[in-house]
Amino acid sequence: MAAQVYARGSFFSDCLNVCAKGGLLDTGSHYIQCWKQNERADPGWANSHDLYAIEQKFMENCALNYFDKNDYRSMMKFVRAFHSIDLKRGFLQSLNLPDELLELEEESGNFMEAAVNIAKTMGDILREADLLGKAGEFLDAYELVFFYVFAKSLWSGGSKAWPLKQFTQKAGLLGKALTFAKEVSSSFYELASTKVELSNKHDNIFEIVNQLKSSRIHSSIRGEILCLWELLDSHFRLNSSKYVWQDSMFDVSVEGMIMKNQLSVETLFCCWC
Repeated sequence: MAAQVYARGSFFSDCLNVCAKGGLLDTGSHYIQCWKQNERADPGWANSHDLYAIEQKFMENCALNYFDKNDYRSMMKFVRAFHSIDLKRGFLQSLNLPDELLELEEESGNFMEAAVNIAKTMGDILREADLLGKAGEFLDAYELVFFYVFAKSLWSGGSKAWPLKQFTQKAGLLGKALTFAKEVSSSFYELASTKVELSNKHDNIFEIVNQLKSSRIHSSIRGEILCLWELLDSHFRLNSSKYVWQDSMFDVSVEGMIMKNQLSVETLFCCWC
């Protein structure tokens, strides 16, 4: 009743304050729409009555009402109706709601803002990579996903780094990394494919040597290191009694021996150095 009286008397601020305090949010929204119709009939009417500032204050009060009830979904309906993106950001930041702020920036197409200023601060690496991909920063997106997989392969589940481990999401994440790499260039995609192959477990020494050659062709220090680690691991897993012994290390092709899966002190020395 009080809201209706204030509305008839054009006491807009008092009307909306009553609606907000009484939880009459739909009623307040209805009055705002009616007043906006007056604006269309009489341009300048809203400014003369300071309606925009009053409306913004009402929407903030409504959003806070739902925030206090932990109803973030309803809260965001009012936040999205704020008059500017800066007002929306300021409101959500003041309440320390990074998830809702991230959602808002993504909806607005502000992918770099969301990735760099929010997801990165939250430590959500995979979300940051997705947003960078949407922003067209495919190289950065690839690097983030690949390093995430590499780190988790080394240290997940309390493992002691090498050798690389498997985990449930690994194949899917590596596939996502390659999707980003494909958008960079064909040559980069080829290099990325080599790294992805190396990040999976390889028992085939022939494949490892070929990957080593590819890494050297593309000047990939990281890929070369991974290959050499794999080869060293193959040596250490094999009992030294099964090594092939040569009279002279200068009379044999070390690469040829490795390709034939003939491991020896010479091949170990070559990989180590």
